[in-house]
Amino acid sequence: ARQGHMLVRDGILMPQTMGDFAQAPAGRDEAVRAALVVVVALATFFTLWQFRAYDDNRLVSWSWALADTGAFELLSLLVLALAVAAILSRRQPPVRATPIILFVLAWLAALPFWSGPEPIVDSARYFTQAKHLALDGPAYFAAQWGREIAAWTDLPLVPFLYGVILSLFGEERVYLQAFTTLLFAVTVVLTYMIGRALWHERLGRHGALLLLAMPYLLTQVPLTLVDVPTMFFVTAAVYALIQALARGGAWIPVAVALVTAAALTKYSAWPMLAAALAAILLIQRRQPAMVVRAGAVIAGGGLALGIYIVAAQDVVAAQLALLHDYQAPGLGRWRESLASTFLFQIHPFVTVAALLSLFVAWRRRDLR
Repeated sequence: ARQGHMLVRDGILMPQTMGDFAQAPAGRDEAVRAALVVVVALATFFTLWQFRAYDDNRLVSWSWALADTGAFELLSLLVLALAVAAILSRRQPPVRATPIILFVLAWLAALPFWSGPEPIVDSARYFTQAKHLALDGPAYFAAQWGREIAAWTDLPLVPFLYGVILSLFGEERVYLQAFTTLLFAVTVVLTYMIGRALWHERLGRHGALLLLAMPYLLTQVPLTLVDVPTMFFVTAAVYALIQALARGGAWIPVAVALVTAAALTKYSAWPMLAAALAAILLIQRRQPAMVVRAGAVIAGGGLALGIYIVAAQDVVAAQLALLHDYQAPGLGRWRESLASTFLFQIHPFVTVAALLSLFVAWRRRDLR
């Protein structure tokens, strides 16, 4: 595995040697590591709590959220959570049960946020677009998107899906929350499956769990926005592309459909998809069959997206101009700091692990 030798087993890319990865620490070493994690977790949290005034997030700053919360209450909750985590870490779930466990954990993590309000004004725009479909039907929605139906810099897929839900179940926010939470939970499972496909089962499981260590992300899950659906479609497209490269067959049209869907969720998904595709092609550059399969996905996805751009060229041109002339300068004036994003809104453990992973990948020459 350290030499990068790979094989395809049941259509999944796997290291040929799993010994180094399969052995978990045991006995005294395991206890020392668990104790170290507990100590660092406590120290990290209270360091951030002490310096919470430096979190300049514009929506859920620690200085607001924890303004009236005492240290004792936080300590009690954190000690309880760490005790449960230490106990659970000693019990590895059966491999077949892992996707179900991750799915349930994602739902449990997101449910407490369902009672929150819709604090971002964009939600009203997406709801209005969805309401047009619920009232006037899909044909009107398709014909008038970006014209009678004001589209700002949005893309149509997510409001279309919201409109279908409103037309089927009624105008209740809970149905939209259930839909976005479902997409979030499936994204966690897909993250596990990507990690398992490219490396091994344990790494995929840890990567999926780390998605639940991003508090700001959890606050976005029940909101009527496009960000969580975009995350789902991009992640699903990456997984489908991996399977299309490894297996071919029916996975190729599935990958084309998901790449197209991801591209129709949000303009920022376009560079994300290009980076994912480039990375996967780089990994498989010595295997001609996989390059051919990747070419089929690129051609199919490019054709589908091209048809949309041609059909809505006036809308797309106006949106791109708005992004360039208005949105980009506005983002340039955004004053939320990187410290807020990577220390307060994401758990510092995740940030540190991401930085260390770059070093590990460089040392192992692991392009994946």
